[in-house]
This record gives sequence, C-alpha cells and structure tokens, in this order.
Amino acid sequence: MPQLILAGNFKGTDLQYIIMEKLGYNLKQLLRKNTKHKFTLKTVVQIGIQLIQNLQKLHEKGYLHSDLKPENILIGSNDLSSPASSIVYLVDFGISQRYLNTHGKHLEKANVPFRGNLLFASPFALIPICKLFQF
Repeated sequence: MPQLILAGNFKGTDLQYIIMEKLGYNLKQLLRKNTKHKFTLKTVVQIGIQLIQNLQKLHEKGYLHSDLKPENILIGSNDLSSPASSIVYLVDFGISQRYLNTHGKHLEKANVPFRGNLLFASPFALIPICKLFQF
C-alpha cells in the first residue's frame, strides 16, 4: 500500500486531505507504453503474485477493495530501470468495505446493493442485477 505522509482537515472547513508517496504508472498506462501492448509471462506472474499478497493483507484487515481494475494497480516508479518500478501497489479505497467484524467473523448483510466496477466484477456478484433488469 502507498505510504501515508500526512492527513487532516483544512482549517475552518469540513474538507479533508491526504498526502501519499508519489507512485508510477498504472497497469493500463504501462500496457499503452509497451509497443506490443502486452506483458511478458514473467511480468504477469510477478504482478499477479504481488497483487495477491496485497489483497491478502487487505482481507486480513477485514476489508474488500471493491474496485479492482488496471487503473488502481500502480508501480513504484515511472523510471522503469529503477528497482521501485518492480513493486506493485494497490490504490483507490474509496468504495472499499468491511466484510469482517472485530472478532473476525463475516458480517451478515442482507440486500446489499452492488458496489464496484461492472467490467471487472465476478459473474456471481452480477446475478442480482441481472434479475432486477430481467436479463
């Protein structure tokens, strides 16, 4: 996860801010920069392993990301010769949600509306939407 540098409220307002470390390109940008518009098998495996590790850490804290897509997966540096460019970061927790209670048990939620990106959602998450619109 990106390092948090500072967070707070602007004086005299309800506006909040956060300052995080600067990261590099996202996966969509990296694919566009690549002349073949695809990653090597080695790159895909390296990204996949780190992404699973990042998601595992998030899940261990009791949260779901809910907006997993190439634009929300960044590398550590735009300098592709830098070791930091081989580190994968997960960002944009704006619609993340808690799925475990403080005792580590799944929260029971009935009739929860779909939250996330339809393009990258599990087909099972879309079943209630299909029923609603008679697909």
